[in-house]
Amino acid sequence: EEWHVRRLWMVGMLATACAVVAATGIGGGANAASSGPSVTISNEQGTTWTCGFNPFNPSVQFLSFGAVYEELVFVNELKSGAATPWLASAYKWSNGNKTLTFTIRKGVKWSDGKPFTAADVLFAFNLLKKYPGLDLNAVWSVLSGVTQKGDQIIFTFKSSAVPYFYYVAGQTPIVPEHIWASIKDPVAYKDSTPLGTGPFTMSSCSPQVIKYQKNGAYWQPGLPKIDTVYYPAFTSNDPANQQLASGEAQWGSQFIPNIKAYYLSKSSDNHIWFPPLQNVSVFINLKDPILSNVAVRRAMAYAIDRTRVSQIGEYGYEPASNQTGIVTPTFSSWLKPGLAKQVGYNPAKAISILKAAGF
Repeated sequence: EEWHVRRLWMVGMLATACAVVAATGIGGGANAASSGPSVTISNEQGTTWTCGFNPFNPSVQFLSFGAVYEELVFVNELKSGAATPWLASAYKWSNGNKTLTFTIRKGVKWSDGKPFTAADVLFAFNLLKKYPGLDLNAVWSVLSGVTQKGDQIIFTFKSSAVPYFYYVAGQTPIVPEHIWASIKDPVAYKDSTPLGTGPFTMSSCSPQVIKYQKNGAYWQPGLPKIDTVYYPAFTSNDPANQQLASGEAQWGSQFIPNIKAYYLSKSSDNHIWFPPLQNVSVFINLKDPILSNVAVRRAMAYAIDRTRVSQIGEYGYEPASNQTGIVTPTFSSWLKPGLAKQVGYNPAKAISILKAAGF
């Protein structure tokens, strides 16, 4: 199950929409031509493919990070941040949580057959330090150094840094030194033929469709279960939704209006899943002379009918969030009881707050 969750990179912006699966579709998509199981993904991205796969480019990272390039530890957000060793076989904190030591997994190979080693991990993190444009999660703002000792990589932080584990261990793709060391400008590098340790290799790419093929030498025995993945490009939701509803595609993640009638009713084998990972949020400009007034923001909390917004904006797919912004039930254990009181829709109270503030 860990593997299946990890591979949801292919579905696209998972938390902003819904994952849609046709159970009987696995085994042949519209473009399927392989002898083994295949899947066609129907996930609108609003653009055709550039055929770039640089895992440090935020525009295309989702096309390679997870399938081709991997991380040290898989942090499962659906299990409240449960950590599973990945390219690292073990890890431990020490020195008051200022030192994090990873033991790098043995027996892993890059898809060209060359061995993956601790030196690749050291190289990848030093690459981020040398080229800050690659450091998408600003890990070097909290790191003071990274060193290698045999098959161990030792991270030293400027202060206690447990909250940064997710970014260092789980959100940093590891790239091969024997390829990337000769790249003159890794920030601008397109990476048209990505080479990683992951379960898939990029087989072919055109502006219309990307084809991924199973990595037969993948380090996790028996995985992946799927031989071929086709990822067509869609510039709007309608054709992507139509492919899902017709069964031409088997897996997707974009907004589908009235999903029960449009998709679920088409087949008893069609299923939907809404993983609770993120909220739709309002971000307030505190430099605005009106919005900087806490009374205005308190009034807004009562003036917005969250339940109605959920119904109109998303057909109720995503329920209204609590006032803390902590996603439940996924992260319920992180929430202090009593802090998550739901602020109900109360226009009269909003007006009274504003009047009391002199408006």
